[in-house]
Amino acid sequence: MDTWWKKVAYHSGLKKLIVILMFIAGFVMSISAIGIWRIAGETNYFESHAFTNLFISKAGYLRDWIVRYDESKIFTEVTPEEINEYIKKDGRNLTVSEATEGIITDRKNYYSTIQNELGAMNKNIDYLAIDHTSGRYVTNIQIDDIDETINDLTSRSNYLIGNGYYILNFQYGSDSIEDYNIEGYIHAENYYTGEKFEGQDNYRVYLALKEELEPGDEFYAGYKAFEVNQLKQTQLSNIGIGAFIVWLILLIYWLTVVGKDEKSEEIKLNAFDYIPFEIQMIIGIISAFTSIILIDTYEWMVGVENILSYSSKGIYYSIGNAIPLFMIIVFGMGVFLLLISSLVKHFRRKSLLENIGIYKIFKSLYYNMDSKPKMLMLLGAVISINIIVDIFLINVSIVGLLAVFTWKFLCGILVIRVILDYRTILKGAQTITNGKLDKKIELKSNLSLLKDMAETINSMGTGLEKAVGESIKSERLKTELITNVSHDLKTPLTSIISYIDLLKGETIENKTAVEYIGILDERSNRLKQLVEDLVEASKAVTGNLKANPEVLRLDELVGQAMGEYSDRIEASALTLISDKIGEVSVLADGRHMWRIIENLLSNVCKYAMPQTRVYVEVYEEKGYGYCTVKNISKDPLNIDPNELTQRFVRGDASRTTEGAGLGLAIAESLATIQEGQLAISIDGDLFKVTVKVPLAPKASAILAKDENEGVKIENK
Repeated sequence: MDTWWKKVAYHSGLKKLIVILMFIAGFVMSISAIGIWRIAGETNYFESHAFTNLFISKAGYLRDWIVRYDESKIFTEVTPEEINEYIKKDGRNLTVSEATEGIITDRKNYYSTIQNELGAMNKNIDYLAIDHTSGRYVTNIQIDDIDETINDLTSRSNYLIGNGYYILNFQYGSDSIEDYNIEGYIHAENYYTGEKFEGQDNYRVYLALKEELEPGDEFYAGYKAFEVNQLKQTQLSNIGIGAFIVWLILLIYWLTVVGKDEKSEEIKLNAFDYIPFEIQMIIGIISAFTSIILIDTYEWMVGVENILSYSSKGIYYSIGNAIPLFMIIVFGMGVFLLLISSLVKHFRRKSLLENIGIYKIFKSLYYNMDSKPKMLMLLGAVISINIIVDIFLINVSIVGLLAVFTWKFLCGILVIRVILDYRTILKGAQTITNGKLDKKIELKSNLSLLKDMAETINSMGTGLEKAVGESIKSERLKTELITNVSHDLKTPLTSIISYIDLLKGETIENKTAVEYIGILDERSNRLKQLVEDLVEASKAVTGNLKANPEVLRLDELVGQAMGEYSDRIEASALTLISDKIGEVSVLADGRHMWRIIENLLSNVCKYAMPQTRVYVEVYEEKGYGYCTVKNISKDPLNIDPNELTQRFVRGDASRTTEGAGLGLAIAESLATIQEGQLAISIDGDLFKVTVKVPLAPKASAILAKDENEGVKIENK
């Protein structure tokens, strides 16, 4: 039961689900807190953020009406300057007539918007806008005396006065000047509105809210929604508390299983966990401030009332407006989870101190004190001078600032030199690692610590070059020895086989002698095969084995080999499954490919467990043709798969009766010289060999031509 529980509790899928649920609970908790804060901070609708924006936007529409849309010529006349500006902002190659038509259309559309905002969509706003230069005015109320009308409008509880550009006296807060475009109410594509201009003080805009609101417009709807908001504060608090409890439970569970998996309870660290705690804390602080700023900015731009929707039945979230806020909260909470998870994992591993950067630095200095006196002196001097300079800066501002600047500048130069030398050493070490052992690292500076490191790496390169040379020489000598011995054996062995063939043709009455001749024939042919394998292996190692690539059908080659080995496979009590052999055309050496496939099937006959299935597949993938052979081994495979392709290594080390461990080594070499690869994988007793070689160019066309016209496949 305990094992089952651990397998479920530590499952990666469940942990991912827990993190997602934590993000959702954190979002609900955060947005509820924002809603409560906003509701608690605004007790009067007419002093709310939403009302202020709406009221100013209405004044902006009225201002545009009196300033830009009073004259009838606004819909017929367009100046060259306006045409040029329109074409420039549009970004397309418009003609003058197209630009003129676009400007007139924009004006008419925006004028319709003004009429809707101040006419059909307005039930609770009385307004008056005056052009003192011409005496024109626009209004929605009956006017007998303009002065009395102005007094009436400005005596109401909520009113606004403005000129042609600014709001002159907005009653909430101070009398600070604001422009009408407080929330970007003007459409971005309508360039014509909102410009500053000469003579703006010749206009006056008066806007006032009715004392008793009537149903039918945004002010009434906003007022009622605000009342609902106040009533829902308790419900919002309950949702927030519930989300916090769920989030806390999920967090406790997460911290219980973090770092573990279903296979092992050992705490595993990720890349973030290796970052020193000081840097982790800096990342956390920056992320927290960034998240708070982004949340506050987004809530100010969108408004919590556009994220949380209230009704008599409950509270709902506007998905479209909530998604960006959810992403911000996921970012902040994700960093928090990384921090708290890293702390818990290090606590359980008892490695808290080891992940503190300052502790690691001083520990390293302590253990290297005897061997690095120069480094300690340099570090101590830098720290001491920094402390002295900082103290000097506190007491003497101007001189201290100059001293700090000079010292920091010198430190910066030193750091840059160290970084440049470090990069030089790193690149040199990488070059040596890549095989260029004669590379010598040369530093521009004379810092003793880095210079010693560079000289040490140079010495390592020289030593490696010498060792590699000796190894290559030794390998070449061994290969030459094998080749020479193989050739020396080949001539007498040929004679022996010939004489055995002659003896087999004679009539011999002695049955024992006939039996001995059969044994000699079998063993001599096996020895001949071994000699040929040795010669071929030595050729492959020395690079003397060449490939003559041609376009061939891999599936047909494999099918032919399976046909020839069908009797041996049947004799070995094996069942061959080959229903996944597709048509594949490759560019390969036919003789070499035959040798590879023959070796794989021969190994199956020798080493596969009787009464089991052998699977052969041929397919193409990512520019290569593949042949895969899978079988169950009759003997345990306690060996690294990579060792099986080495010369003289056999899967069954206890077997001494046949084979020399050269087959797979030769097969791998043959695959390599054809720009292919042979790969072996072992899973328990399951043995799998995969050979891949490049597909033939235009293989599909060649296959189609071969099938439709009966044309022989040739090298293209």
